[in-house]
Amino acid sequence: MLDFRIHTFLAVCKYKNYTQAAKHLHITQPAVSQQIKYLETLYNTKLFHYQGKTLTLTPNGEKLFHKATALVTDEIQFQKELLRPQTTNKTYNLGVTYTVGEYLLPKPLATYLNNHNDIQINLTMKNTATLQQDLLDGKIQFAIIEGTINNDLFTSLTLTKENFIPIASIHHTFQTPLHLANLTNEHLILREQGSGTRDILEKALALNNLTPNHFHKTSYIGSMPTIVELIKQNYGITFLYESAVKHELHKTIQTIPLNDFNIKHDISFIYIKDSSNKDLYNSIFNDLKEALKTTN
Repeated sequence: MLDFRIHTFLAVCKYKNYTQAAKHLHITQPAVSQQIKYLETLYNTKLFHYQGKTLTLTPNGEKLFHKATALVTDEIQFQKELLRPQTTNKTYNLGVTYTVGEYLLPKPLATYLNNHNDIQINLTMKNTATLQQDLLDGKIQFAIIEGTINNDLFTSLTLTKENFIPIASIHHTFQTPLHLANLTNEHLILREQGSGTRDILEKALALNNLTPNHFHKTSYIGSMPTIVELIKQNYGITFLYESAVKHELHKTIQTIPLNDFNIKHDISFIYIKDSSNKDLYNSIFNDLKEALKTTN
């Protein structure tokens, strides 16, 4: 069992405030201060300092944060393992983004499970930001995501590279040559905040000095199948992974012929950096990658 002061340290890291950490832990603010002081004495280093009124981690505090995060999440998984019924099956908790779970992973995952009869996968689908927090909270052991990854906290392995494309209904007409800036008179349909596809698009727009607000109309929808159906019905345009619409391309959906938009983006397998289970996670990653090759 980890020293309770490590959990106090992580609470201060999360809230960037001693009082809020104390409230979360149901202890007093002086108790939090005392426990952080104990850790600073134990490690002979300062863990926090103030920049103005903002509490920040020192470089050594950052190192402890990464190590402590890995230790806590490993302990959570170990506790779950001990409480699990004693069977020959191994159970792993995998988180995936919606595009991955609905379009990219089903066949490779089926192949993987058929090749590993002793393994059970509990699958959850959420957006990129939420899955990274679930990893930190120990709710899942590894994830397959799009979008921006915090490489200070997670080991990231590229499972595949996917074309990220602009699409519209086959009935929508465009004048060519066409550039990204020419689309601002369109109705743009986006995923919710925290989505990997939205994050990728917003970064691409920013490189062209654009934001979603530059478009004539912008709608935010949390369901990828709903977005695809709206596009098929000629209700706006969107940007997504080609694998999500590969069976509809040139039938009900077309790729918008942009001259200045060519993006391939990583689909990444991630887990907590410095995890004691990294060899296991790397092995699962390699098997899934091989299954992906044989099914696509």
